[in-house]
Amino acid sequence: MKERNLLYFITAVVSSILLVLAIVIRFFPFFGYNDYQYAAIVLPDYYYYIFPVALLWLAWIFDEELFVLIGSGLFIVFFGLHVENIRMLVDVPYIISRFRPLVKTIYMLGLLLMVGTIVTGFFDPIKKRLDALTK
Repeated sequence: MKERNLLYFITAVVSSILLVLAIVIRFFPFFGYNDYQYAAIVLPDYYYYIFPVALLWLAWIFDEELFVLIGSGLFIVFFGLHVENIRMLVDVPYIISRFRPLVKTIYMLGLLLMVGTIVTGFFDPIKKRLDALTK
């Protein structure tokens, strides 16, 4: 059996957790409450994540560095979309008090999962290049 890269697997799992989180928040009570659409502020729509997650799983299956770089690059774009709403942490727009802890927690969890996906996705290719330079 072929030995696969563990960092590619960790990247695919972390991005899959982010995809599942984006799907699950659609069922939370704050999703469509009084036309506030907090879910659109908390995480981008789940269908944005399907293609990069599939690329990351294919990268792990085929041990292909290019797929990891493309998938992680797409997550950098999503990270930029996610950071646009960082003012939500100081209640702009105003968040109803009963939803505030949940909305802010999911926002930060999504932010950390995206950072984790980006860091683990780019770590192995950069490490390979640095090892080649030092030899």
